[in-house]
Amino acid sequence: MRGCHPDKGDDPEALALVVHQQRQAPDYSDALRLPLHLAKLAQEYVLSTVAEREDDHVG
Repeated sequence: MRGCHPDKGDDPEALALVVHQQRQAPDYSDALRLPLHLAKLAQEYVLSTVAEREDDHVG
């Protein structure tokens, strides 16, 4: 069953409000800030060590 069914008791305005609030949840960005920062640092570290190893093999 999908969508809004006013004939079955769904309130279109209430459902629209819930969806709108879900799109703009402010706590997501705060909760993801540190893990994303750590992932970026890890990626930079891994890529730099891979580049160093490739340079060692070329020379």
